Amino acid sequence: MIMLPGNPGWGSGRITTARIAATKYEEERIATKLKQLLSSTPPLFGDNQAIHRAVLTSADTNLPVFKPHWTNAAGEALDMWGTPYQIQIVHGTNFVIRSAGKNCILGDKDDVVFDGSEKAW
Repeated sequence: MIMLPGNPGWGSGRITTARIAATKYEEERIATKLKQLLSSTPPLFGDNQAIHRAVLTSADTNLPVFKPHWTNAAGEALDMWGTPYQIQIVHGTNFVIRSAGKNCILGDKDDVVFDGSEKAW
């Protein structure tokens, strides 16, 4: 059985640990694409949706295509809980990718955060 975001049973224990690991893996994939885009194109500007569009599509055929596990109607990549990743360009080639985590609320202690300037979570 394949478990998708929002399914009951994805809330605790080993399943939560697996979701966090999958989210970190997806954030790393987004980070790889962002690094490539930031080093090969003019600076990225815009809201979260505009940055997602830049990551998910690329006019540069030399860059690999990033295909997320899930997207919403706005075209944003979704984390393992069905919430759009927040992608913030901090300065130049520095960025932060944030998953809202299990409670689906951005900005609290259960967020899964990839800091591109530190290259870590």
